[in-house]
Amino acid sequence: MTFSNPPIVEAIFHVVVERDSEFNNEKLNDYAKHITEGFPAFDRQEQRFLKNDISFHSDDPHNITSSISNILQGYLLASNDNPRVIQANIDNFSFSKLPPYGTWESFYKEANEFWEKYAEITSVDRVKRLGLRYLNRIEIPFDNRSFKLREYIKIFPEVTDDLSVTISGHFMQMSLDSELYKPSRAIVNQAVGNVGDMKSTPLIFDVEVFQDVDLTHQNNSKEIESIFINNLRIFKNSIFLNSITEKSQELFK
Repeated sequence: MTFSNPPIVEAIFHVVVERDSEFNNEKLNDYAKHITEGFPAFDRQEQRFLKNDISFHSDDPHNITSSISNILQGYLLASNDNPRVIQANIDNFSFSKLPPYGTWESFYKEANEFWEKYAEITSVDRVKRLGLRYLNRIEIPFDNRSFKLREYIKIFPEVTDDLSVTISGHFMQMSLDSELYKPSRAIVNQAVGNVGDMKSTPLIFDVEVFQDVDLTHQNNSKEIESIFINNLRIFKNSIFLNSITEKSQELFK
């Protein structure tokens, strides 16, 4: 099912990698330099890790030496025309798409192209995890009257009637497993803020699906693609579409 006005505020394609040998951090710089079209250098941010090593000498307890190293961990690259963000780190890669989302086909094609180039330039040895994350913001109309979450979503917290209270805001997290999509797993975050005097209140429905794998990149590109398209995407869609009501769906048309 597709919507003309989807509630997606960020879609994330994520891959965790593993290196079989010592990694040359300059390869990250090579990748950042390669991503030039639409990703200007002035929007390129280095991500670094400060490491402090302290050494004690048993034969001379007063002899203590320390050294600080500033290690490049990766780059955050932001586009200047289309709202896209790439994080290329030593041990993981992610591609984020902000509104307008477009279609799954265009999102995956673009994300996969950047991933394949990252894997090539940085010489990825093994892939350890594949993931998709979709952050949805459902604007529930509010006209100074209370509303019931169950009118918009099928997963929600409940409070015993004995308390005689109403929920004015909440955060809830669930971990989900499914026999249909094993070994993929999901984490769902849901939150509603204080309504106040707004004309609508945002319901955040954040769905992350992932699968742990142990694959070489070179010989398993098709299998990686199949997991994304035929497992993670379908699992994610199943969670979202089966969690919202028809009243919510009307808001996206």
